[in-house]
Amino acid sequence: MLGLHKMTHDGTAKVVSCQLRVGMLAMTSTNSHGASTSTFDLILDVFPDGGQPFRAETHHQFSAVRAPDVGDSLKVRCNPEKHAVKIDISDDERFNPKIFRAENKRKREEEHDRLMNAAPGSPVPGDAADIEARIRDREATLKELDERLERGDISDETYNAEVDKLIGGIGHT
Repeated sequence: MLGLHKMTHDGTAKVVSCQLRVGMLAMTSTNSHGASTSTFDLILDVFPDGGQPFRAETHHQFSAVRAPDVGDSLKVRCNPEKHAVKIDISDDERFNPKIFRAENKRKREEEHDRLMNAAPGSPVPGDAADIEARIRDREATLKELDERLERGDISDETYNAEVDKLIGGIGHT
């Protein structure tokens, strides 16, 4: 549904399928900060507040590395009569770039303040335990990227860019 129907209900939806759009209708856009989003086609089980559940398909722009997985729950606006649905990520910290970037900035600032306020000689990022923990985190992320590439959820280009970022960051903060 291309947004031609008035959305009459709030609700939630469970992701049944989330596939990166390919072909003529595929669209990827990059903003002035270099962050890119791609169009994903989704099948959702929709649960309107005060209405009967239904299954619908829609599309939405997500970051290729922050798209929903099967089973994820999303906030939606919907029209149960027309079986139309629109995803609402306005307050979803998992998928709204403004929210997760602000949270990442807050964490960086918090870490900066923690380091600045620590006593001289305190352990610093980059010690062996810190590097090992970050390597484990990156290995898990690489595994997730491998799985998403195999499912066709991300392109080779996106996969390679994300791997380059991860590998370049080992031993660095």
